[in-house]
Amino acid sequence: MAYVEIKNRQGVFDKRPPAGYISWLGFWEKKKKRRARDCEVKTCNGNADIGGQVVKTGETNKGYILPLCANHNSKSGDEFFEAWENDLVPLS
Repeated sequence: MAYVEIKNRQGVFDKRPPAGYISWLGFWEKKKKRRARDCEVKTCNGNADIGGQVVKTGETNKGYILPLCANHNSKSGDEFFEAWENDLVPLS
């Protein structure tokens, strides 16, 4: 699997996780069947603080959940970073 370029999804601050999940991070953990410990950005060593909503470059209509540290989750929608494609959980 390869790295993909992603950025934070804009306009989703009021979006809640699906029924049965208390957080987007919990949603990611359930879908991936593993505990989120680290920020999944390629160059980051931070802790996974939140299940951030991101989009791939060129796919602005399809969102994903990815464990992010508070720093990466606060990046503007104009800042790009890389993550493993297989760590992305699609929002459907």
